[in-house]
Amino acid sequence: MRGLCKANKVREAENLLDEIVLKGLSPSAVTYNLLIDSWCKNGFVDKIMALLSRMSGEDREPNVISYSTLVEGLCRAERPDDALLVWNEMERKGCFPNQIAFMALIYGLCKCCRPTTALHYLREMEQKDMKPDSFIYIALISSFLSDMDLASAFEIFKEMVYSGYFPESHDKNYSIVMDAIDKFSKDHR
Repeated sequence: MRGLCKANKVREAENLLDEIVLKGLSPSAVTYNLLIDSWCKNGFVDKIMALLSRMSGEDREPNVISYSTLVEGLCRAERPDDALLVWNEMERKGCFPNQIAFMALIYGLCKCCRPTTALHYLREMEQKDMKPDSFIYIALISSFLSDMDLASAFEIFKEMVYSGYFPESHDKNYSIVMDAIDKFSKDHR
């Protein structure tokens, strides 16, 4: 399954899953997660919803990796409302998000131009004593700037600096931060 998914042979991976089930075997959550990841990367997020139901029917509850991958895929497909529904379902079923899950949601919401919602989940993440990686600050700053909300972008910028996450000059995010500083300096506030 891993090899087929890595080789981007999604249809063959689906057939293998069907064959496993037909032979009376019960695929592991890892097997399902490989297919979920492959489908997300190829834009087949609707198929995953059916697969999650199938997993539950086979007493293989989706885990935090299953849900995180789907949330990321839904955001990549520009379906943030669906991603939030999946997030809420995950929590309702007692599958609690970890740091990676939070960052996938926050980053995805930023990419879908939902910085205020993303900031809400950053605060929730922080309340659970989880720290975001530096790219989360950059994504929030970029998203707030795209939204023309310089005040919020500046607040996140300050948090990033105080947290010690200012990118080095060789970092790929350095130019984004420098562009943000330029925009801040031109704002009279």
